[in-house]
Amino acid sequence: MNPLMVVAGAMLIQQMLITFASNSVPVLLPPIADYFAINPGLLGVFTSILFGVGIAAAVASGGVLFCCFSGLLVLPGAFGAIVAATGDYDLGFYVAAAPSATAGVILLRRTKK
Repeated sequence: MNPLMVVAGAMLIQQMLITFASNSVPVLLPPIADYFAINPGLLGVFTSILFGVGIAAAVASGGVLFCCFSGLLVLPGAFGAIVAATGDYDLGFYVAAAPSATAGVILLRRTKK
């Protein structure tokens, strides 16, 4: 089986479960509150926690997405310009590998301390 299909399927299942959990609890809370004899007003607490964590996760993931996709925007153009200027792919691959190699060296140096 194609590993890409496995990963895409797992991500789809995960997103379906999160959507189900976030949408079904508010709908089912009145019968749940009756069964467990709790205050139905806790729906507001659940909703505020859910959306508060969602906002914090969106803010935190924005920086990661920016870093990932800025490389996808800049690097292909830089690679093409280097190949067009020199006529050789080697320098383009070295320049493309430099950020990853630098990050790897920095991470390895931090783990040795």
